[in-house]
Amino acid sequence: MMNISPISVCRRLWPGLLQEVWANGIAATPFVPKYLRYLFLRAQGFHIEKSRINAHVRWSGSGTVSIGVGVGINQYCDINHSASVTIGAGVALGRGVMIITATHEIGDNSRRCGPGMLAPVTIEEGAWLGARVVIMPGVTIGRGAVVGAGSVVTRSLAPNRVYAGSPAKAIRDLTGQVRPVSEMIRTQGSPELQRAS
Repeated sequence: MMNISPISVCRRLWPGLLQEVWANGIAATPFVPKYLRYLFLRAQGFHIEKSRINAHVRWSGSGTVSIGVGVGINQYCDINHSASVTIGAGVALGRGVMIITATHEIGDNSRRCGPGMLAPVTIEEGAWLGARVVIMPGVTIGRGAVVGAGSVVTRSLAPNRVYAGSPAKAIRDLTGQVRPVSEMIRTQGSPELQRAS
């Protein structure tokens, strides 16, 4: 006789059920302190270091999620991880940032929404994304880059520059203002983690 658990049945019938109930339900409520939410997401299977994640962040997909230490994710961010999402140490995501790893090819005129495709998104150490930034599939945001509010990032961005617009374009060079995030966290502590203490 086969031993079938209710969890295995749920996973087969509704693969995203656990994520909907746990990550988007219980962990996303304001009743879970933002400085402990990373522990709830770790229980979901995300690879996540001590970070500050506000309430009402939405997760969708089944790809890997990796989040470094000292990351701040503001309310109402929407993170699609159909492909992998990697967020480096010290990254700040403004309110309502959208990370997308799934899209479609353009089909013929009988159905323009063609076959689906996935591409990972990487946000390197120390980057800052303003409110309502949209990151499209396959993009890497360089270390220490700043993306202005409302920008749409369709291509990878070089490190230590300020970008804005739709599509996002470089508007300022920050190369002279470089300090390793790991050094900042080690010497001063992350501002996100200082608030957690």
